[in-house]
Amino acid sequence: AGVGRLLKGGAQVVWDGSGKLVWRNPTSGSFDDFGSAMRLLYIMSSGDAWELIMYELQATHGVGHAPVRNDYSLAALFAVLWMFSSAFFAMNLFVSAIIDNFTRIKKIQAQPATVTPEQLQWISTMKAVFGQSNTSPVVPIATFKPPPADAYCRQCLFRAANSKATDAIITCVIVLNIAVMAFDFWGLEQDPTLSSAYSMTLRGFGW
Repeated sequence: AGVGRLLKGGAQVVWDGSGKLVWRNPTSGSFDDFGSAMRLLYIMSSGDAWELIMYELQATHGVGHAPVRNDYSLAALFAVLWMFSSAFFAMNLFVSAIIDNFTRIKKIQAQPATVTPEQLQWISTMKAVFGQSNTSPVVPIATFKPPPADAYCRQCLFRAANSKATDAIITCVIVLNIAVMAFDFWGLEQDPTLSSAYSMTLRGFGW
């Protein structure tokens, strides 16, 4: 049985039964044929680990050759442009098409497209009820009342949750989490100690 090892930014190296070193395409896909290329572009447009695919594109060094790190490859520009055109432009175009269809149906039916006849009757009833008075109904703003005086623990938790110090702590944790994520770099996995500390720190923020 062959033994495989995945490399960040590269393909998969496999030792076959004869002892020959074989470089295979990554499991995410490749541009060797039209179907695989369309599948890979679709995965990238979903935003699911698209940066790893970009690293693999940058490391491409030729057919039959091992991947080589290249921070100046134009493949990175292609990946970023594809993300802007697919994940942002195409998604907004899709949402705008749905909204346009709902608006068109609403104009034709003279009522919201997603409202059932029963809901429309309820809306008409509410308009008739509140239309009899000159004042519109006032919707109170939801507020959280403090717990009773005898609930000491609940009062402490209530004060802590509504204090400015809690907001500051949450903000600091978010900023620290972003700062730790910014320490990720190409080749981090090659240092087991640093990679383990990085993973444990992110896991701690997840908790």
